[in-house]
Amino acid sequence: SGQHQQTRLECAKEALESWISDLMIQSKLNEVGVVLLKTIETSHHLDEDDFPNLTFLPEGVVTRPTIQLLRRLQKVECSSQDSIRGDIMDGLVIAADALRRRTLGKRCNRSIVILTDASHEVLIQEKQVLRVVDSLREMDCKLHVIGLDFTESAIFDRALRQSDAAVENRKRKENNEEDDGTQMEESSNEEEDDNDTRISSSSTDNSGSYSDDDDEDDDCASRKRDTERFL
Repeated sequence: SGQHQQTRLECAKEALESWISDLMIQSKLNEVGVVLLKTIETSHHLDEDDFPNLTFLPEGVVTRPTIQLLRRLQKVECSSQDSIRGDIMDGLVIAADALRRRTLGKRCNRSIVILTDASHEVLIQEKQVLRVVDSLREMDCKLHVIGLDFTESAIFDRALRQSDAAVENRKRKENNEEDDGTQMEESSNEEEDDNDTRISSSSTDNSGSYSDDDDEDDDCASRKRDTERFL
């Protein structure tokens, strides 16, 4: 019998349970909330029609973690059907709003951690994303994305505003145009160098032909002198 291979969901639940357990041990003041994506049922504090197939534990509020929360996480089952909503962006909206309601006006360290395998299509609404980014920035909340089976990693110091993104795109476009211009100029220079090389080679060949004739005259004169001395 082969060994049981953990699914990505099982790996995510195991990591989450370990992290929450550490928070419980570190301090009694630590609080946590868990947003489950693509669940069959819908249960959270926002409009369920706008954000279906999302479940917020425990009971839609950020609070101190308990053993009951860990037990509920062990029983979590999510759907893998693409037709079911509840993607990362919807979950991020739920998490950011719950965190804001709980910590507004309080001094604390805020962070949101996303565990995902990025295997489903995400519906991106630019205005919604910008609102979430502004809210996280206003709360000074860090956003961590932990990928399951990811092969590459990246670190972003800050999120780009819409105006910043436009400037960044324009700079990238200008850099690409400059690169294209440099390549064309290098190509032109290479062609000129080739022409110079061909002209130089041709000149060398011509001068070589002249020197060959001169060498033949010198050889004839030398043979004539040698013949005269022999006679």
